[in-house]
Amino acid sequence: MMGQKFIVNAENIEKYKGNIRSIVESRIREKSTETSEEDLDERLYKRIVKNNNAAQQIEEFSEAMILACEQSFKTTKVPRVPQKNKSVPWWTK
Repeated sequence: MMGQKFIVNAENIEKYKGNIRSIVESRIREKSTETSEEDLDERLYKRIVKNNNAAQQIEEFSEAMILACEQSFKTTKVPRVPQKNKSVPWWTK
């Protein structure tokens, strides 16, 4: 599966930081009154160690990251139909 490409710049990095935190807290249900990223990292680490199902935890976090990227960044345009290796399509018809 090809990964989706996102257009990243300094402005939308801050938007991503807020989105990833809120999505991780809601989807993975790791809510806390603490606001630091280190606290969230520590809680996610403890959850992985406690559950012994790292593959499932990684999959959940991956889905949260993809959702945060889709909400924060613009995507590149998908190319239309390829030209089929013709340098000048109207000449080689």
